[in-house]
Amino acid sequence: MDTLLGFIHVGNHPPNMLYYEYQRPYIVTKKEGLTTMQNEKTKTSLYLLLVLVMASWGLNVTATKILVAHFPPITMTSFRIFTAAVAVFIFLIATGKFRLPTRRELGYIFAGSLFNIVLHHYFLASGLTMTTGTNGGLILGIGPILTAILAVIFFA
Repeated sequence: MDTLLGFIHVGNHPPNMLYYEYQRPYIVTKKEGLTTMQNEKTKTSLYLLLVLVMASWGLNVTATKILVAHFPPITMTSFRIFTAAVAVFIFLIATGKFRLPTRRELGYIFAGSLFNIVLHHYFLASGLTMTTGTNGGLILGIGPILTAILAVIFFA
């Protein structure tokens, strides 16, 4: 039976006819190789990774506050974005998922990068030169709540 992203090929139709039905996600059982102990180890590793990601995300404002005391905000923002871009490219190339974007995608990438990355980090770093890390963290934390409130106001 052919499998394609959670769907199974049904009948004797050629695969290019796109006649597929949904198949439940593949579940690894003890019989197929992974023991309960290995599943628990994998689960523990995943939770540890999630805790580390949360801790690093939570230390973002604190680290930025410390760094803006020693570097200009624009220099620090440029270095952070450059470092992140290099890390993303290395990851994409290592996993074989790198491809050149289309011209249309470049427009979306540019707009998203400008507003969601460059300006966000620049204004965060600039703002932290004038206030405490606590205030910066509170302002960032209010963002999702404020977005939901404004969405109700403007789209209702």
